[in-house]
Amino acid sequence: MDENKNFCHKILVLLLNACYSVEMSKISATIITFNEEKNIRRCLESLDFVDEIIVIDSFSVDKTIDICKEFNVKIYFNKFENFGNQKNFAESKSQGPWILNIDADEVVSRELRQEILDISELLEFSQSGQSGQSAESGGLPDMFLLKRRNFFFHKAVKYGGTYPDYNARLYKKGSARWTEPEVHEILLLNDVNGKTAKLKNDLLHYTCNSIEEYIETSVRYSELSVKKIIKNRQASFIELKLVYKPIVKFLELYILKRGFLDGYIGFFLAVSSMFSVFFRMQMLYQYKILSKIDSQKDNTRHSTKDNKV
Repeated sequence: MDENKNFCHKILVLLLNACYSVEMSKISATIITFNEEKNIRRCLESLDFVDEIIVIDSFSVDKTIDICKEFNVKIYFNKFENFGNQKNFAESKSQGPWILNIDADEVVSRELRQEILDISELLEFSQSGQSGQSAESGGLPDMFLLKRRNFFFHKAVKYGGTYPDYNARLYKKGSARWTEPEVHEILLLNDVNGKTAKLKNDLLHYTCNSIEEYIETSVRYSELSVKKIIKNRQASFIELKLVYKPIVKFLELYILKRGFLDGYIGFFLAVSSMFSVFFRMQMLYQYKILSKIDSQKDNTRHSTKDNKV
């Protein structure tokens, strides 16, 4: 009889522990990847405190997936359309009530890790359905902004508008959605009255380790930005912008935002940003000229048809 009681007691404890572990699932980390073998291990190692890691891969051809399989992560493959679409897809695959979205070249610092753990009890409180309070009554925020510290060529930069680089990354599942432009997606709350808060510790962002990598990234993002501008029909006054916008960008980053205090890196970033703007304006100008030529050809074609008639 006692043996049966002990057996039943053990089964009950196991069931309760299983239910408790499901209840306590708080944070799902989401990462989108494509050929990130240089960065992904460092990123995943910094996420050992979350309850679930979701990786959405755009069919990498390097060792990204092999490295991910060394960790306790859930891997899904999805054709890349834009960054926002991938991140929204990642959220749809997550189980936790809170989403921590980070990029493959980012690392949660020890200080930020501890800060998130410190508020985990509040996240659990929110999960229990008791957080539907207004901001005025002290309700828990729907979204937390993380402060990124950017590293260029293995060196942290502080000026030139690079720090603090606040980004919305930790949010309640279903409370927000990523926009889906070609580039520069942002996370927007579904409720315009939703509450946000800032965390004080750094999310480390290791952007580029070499000049070649930086140039390659700049060109890729410039091309995506041009597509976005053309799609939104914002390509106006290009000739004027081609002249003044690059100069304004350099003065903004190097002088107004004190990029000169970062030494050589600050100067390099200001100059490269200036050329990046020039490159975008040049591409838009070329697009405008080609559009005019196509338009003239169409007009000529229609005029020829009318004359024949």
